[in-house]
Amino acid sequence: MTQVHLESFEFSGEGEGPHLLILGAIHGDEYCGPYAIKQVISEFQSGARALKKGKVTFIPVCNPRAFEEKKRFIDHNLNRNIKRREDTRGIYEYELMNALCPYLESADIMLDIHSYQVGGKPFAFVNSLEGQEVEISRAIGAEYIVTGNVEAYRNTRSVEDKMSVGTQEYVLTFGGEGIIFECGQHDDPQSLVNAGQAIEKILSYLGFCEGAHDDGRNVPVITLKKTFMKKGEGRLSKDWSNFDNLKQGDVIAHFDDGSDLVCPEDGVFVLPKANVTVGYEFGYLGQAVKG
Repeated sequence: MTQVHLESFEFSGEGEGPHLLILGAIHGDEYCGPYAIKQVISEFQSGARALKKGKVTFIPVCNPRAFEEKKRFIDHNLNRNIKRREDTRGIYEYELMNALCPYLESADIMLDIHSYQVGGKPFAFVNSLEGQEVEISRAIGAEYIVTGNVEAYRNTRSVEDKMSVGTQEYVLTFGGEGIIFECGQHDDPQSLVNAGQAIEKILSYLGFCEGAHDDGRNVPVITLKKTFMKKGEGRLSKDWSNFDNLKQGDVIAHFDDGSDLVCPEDGVFVLPKANVTVGYEFGYLGQAVKG
């Protein structure tokens, strides 16, 4: 079994506190995480920033080859079907999973920094509306909070399918809490600003470092109901934007076999992706949580 190494940086404060894990470049074409994380690491190393309590582990680049090649992944989406693997079958991301899983298993709180194709306001994926994931998401600058990822997959695929298990779900399995923070469009300089602010604000919120975080913000909550899968070769029906309104019967995508992907009910389009591999998702159908 091939072993790969992930470069990580760990800092500990004098006081007791949780273990915070901050990840970048789970997808190699998402650059804001690595650059923002490396900036904060340099501040810790120079003494410009000090950790008062707890422990924080940074992994700036979780998919080094994909990051170097400026592509989403090499063989398999690293944020799908995460688990330890005795047989990696020569799949690069399976080897990475074996390196990444111990970090995920030891984390009390995870911040996984991403960007997305179409861009827009920063938002957060959370496992649950209970616990502190929602409060952290508000504190670090999310303009929307999105939940229901696992259920959306299971409403689309078989219950046994494990594709829905990403970093967030894996952390939850081992008793931790996880936030995926989507900072904006991949190449938008504002996404780097949003990523840096998210790191600073979560360190402040947890009492790890001096600083400020957002407080008392009312943020819309969206729950995912269905995953729009790319079942074969095809394309989106138009240039969709994040959180575009959807009506039942709207055509989401056209497939080369002549069939269409049709929206089953009213909602919003979350994370539309035009350039996606067959077998992965065009995006998600979401609905606003009332109250």
